[in-house]
Amino acid sequence: MSEKEIIDKIFARFEEFINSNDLMLVNIEELKVVWAVRDPDGKTLKGFLRIGKKHIPFYASFKKTELTLWIPSIGHIFYPDKVVKNFLEEDEKK
Repeated sequence: MSEKEIIDKIFARFEEFINSNDLMLVNIEELKVVWAVRDPDGKTLKGFLRIGKKHIPFYASFKKTELTLWIPSIGHIFYPDKVVKNFLEEDEKK
């Protein structure tokens, strides 16, 4: 699978991806992607998350096989290669 295909799959189901593991520090039932757009480079996604009643900006960037999510006031959350591969394998099973 090419890097572009991996990025497309993850960004298409980004909310599900960030809720699919225990790296987020919030109640996943309260986390929703409100709005998101990809940069022209195709490797960066930015938008707003709703956590509870607050809308918070986020930036996600994909580099080689890692995804980095940055949320102001929370910081960076790194999704290593293993997390990305597990998500893609689960996706293929469905």
